[in-house]
Amino acid sequence: MISEKDPAPFISVVMPCLNEEESIGACIEKIKQSFSELNIVGEVVVCDNGSTDRSAVIASALGAHVVLEMKRGYGHAYQTGFREARGQFLVMADADDTYDLTQLNRFLEKLKQGYDFLTGSRYLDPNSKKNIKFSHRILGNPLLTKFLNYFFGLKYTDVYCGYRAFSRTAYDKIAPVSSGMEFNLELAINASKAI
Repeated sequence: MISEKDPAPFISVVMPCLNEEESIGACIEKIKQSFSELNIVGEVVVCDNGSTDRSAVIASALGAHVVLEMKRGYGHAYQTGFREARGQFLVMADADDTYDLTQLNRFLEKLKQGYDFLTGSRYLDPNSKKNIKFSHRILGNPLLTKFLNYFFGLKYTDVYCGYRAFSRTAYDKIAPVSSGMEFNLELAINASKAI
């Protein structure tokens, strides 16, 4: 529960959630560990997208600010989560524990240097690749990334990566409206135009 007396967080980590009770706790604990190690005031915002398991209960018990978005869709959940987030900087991350949430410092260093939009990549770190299905390492996302890079003049290595960070100002300029998984693509394309 957030009160008016709570200090405004420097950074908000926003996670959409749909039946992630097996992993959401580990994600929140890693994020809070990062906040502590970085000595920053941060918040975790979990946008529950209609879970039928204990995801929301677990997240709330661990101190996350849990909000509900009953319109199904990855994009809907993120839009609601970002609307509720109070941080100067925003980080998006999935609640399935596939991203290294102890590495928030790498985003934070760049944000403090003045970067407005950062994206992770599962294809640069050999250890990250083990979490990606073999077919997705060759087809799918890599092909889509090359396609978008070519047609929009971008330089992504993982256009569908769900681990990104940006300033509140940048997010407002990008102004994403997509309701589903295309939310990630909209962020990637619009960031190059808006920032």
